[in-house]
Amino acid sequence: MKPATNTQQGFSLIELLIGLAIGLVGLFAVSQIMLSFNKQRTTINQTMTTQNNGVMALYLLERDLSQAGYGMAGLACDRINYSYNGTGYYNNPYNSTTLPGAGNVALTALPVRIHNSNNGLGSDVIEVQYGRNNSGIPGAQIIAAQASYAAAYSVAAATGFSNGDMFIAYTNGICTLAKVSAAPTVPDPSNAPTASTPVTSAVPHSSSVWPDYNVNSAPGGNGWNSVAAADLSASPGPFLANMGTFVSRRFAVNNNALTLSELPALDPSVSAAPVLVDDIMFIKAQYGLSSSAGSTAVATWASADDLATTGYDSTKASRIVAVRVGVVARSPLLEKDTITDAPATLSVLPPITGTSSVASPSAGNCVTDTATWEVLCTVPDTHYRYRSYSTIIPLKNVIWTR
Repeated sequence: MKPATNTQQGFSLIELLIGLAIGLVGLFAVSQIMLSFNKQRTTINQTMTTQNNGVMALYLLERDLSQAGYGMAGLACDRINYSYNGTGYYNNPYNSTTLPGAGNVALTALPVRIHNSNNGLGSDVIEVQYGRNNSGIPGAQIIAAQASYAAAYSVAAATGFSNGDMFIAYTNGICTLAKVSAAPTVPDPSNAPTASTPVTSAVPHSSSVWPDYNVNSAPGGNGWNSVAAADLSASPGPFLANMGTFVSRRFAVNNNALTLSELPALDPSVSAAPVLVDDIMFIKAQYGLSSSAGSTAVATWASADDLATTGYDSTKASRIVAVRVGVVARSPLLEKDTITDAPATLSVLPPITGTSSVASPSAGNCVTDTATWEVLCTVPDTHYRYRSYSTIIPLKNVIWTR
């Protein structure tokens, strides 16, 4: 009889260790693939978010800039004086270091004003102004003097003006923002006007009805325009520009976000302005100037300080026909490693001609090459991803009036 043999079943310790090692190697390989995939997915998501923020910011700027100047043709004044709630009177001229609302500074009379911050090294502030006049009638000529500032304006025809409409009164180089306080009186058309007794319509602007932008008298007699008899013979003569709803908006970058402030709460402190788009680091803009006041083609470009270093340059202001604007957006997620596959200095506004030779600015700053009009900005933190977008916006409402 054959003796029974003791057969071994299962795996030995060495075989188990070898299998475990093979499994760990496979698990490590799969983990690396998953980590790489997740990192790539995060990068794609961050890039897409950056693109969405940049494109949205540029769209919002373009939407308002394309409307700039509507209803403001013919305003031959250096600023627009205004009052708000009878407590603040803003009629001081602005310059390259002041914004409307700060220190009783008046509104700009430009359809678009670019304001440099940090001597041009930082992001710009862009002010946009236009009217929303549903009637399509630009305004009316003033044909009689006022007994006082609070008196209604006498115009040839008040067609298009309605209660609550805002208007800009122009008299002898002075512009003032006011509000229609009642339906304008319309004369009997059967009364044929004569040179000595013209038929007029009255446009009231009572502060008791609309105290937000109307005042009873000119504060201190300075800057508010009562129409005198001598003003009627001036060229251009006094008139009311019907704005309907007057839009005055200020776009700025504050706390890494695109912010917006506007009338009636146009706050000089952009830190209090509501956020439009998050993770916007820079907005930079330039004026497109024509060769003359009657031309509609851009002949040269100018930065903010080239147009208004001491206040208002009427010669250059009359030549603004376009605006070039650029935006730098940032990804919302701080990455652990320094981003090395993207440049730290971005061309926010590409060169118009030639190649820029200026040195890259320091982190968080921008520089403009006046030879090529390229604007370079260096990102403040290379642990984020950035994208820049730019466009040229023709000021159609300025061009169409030429």
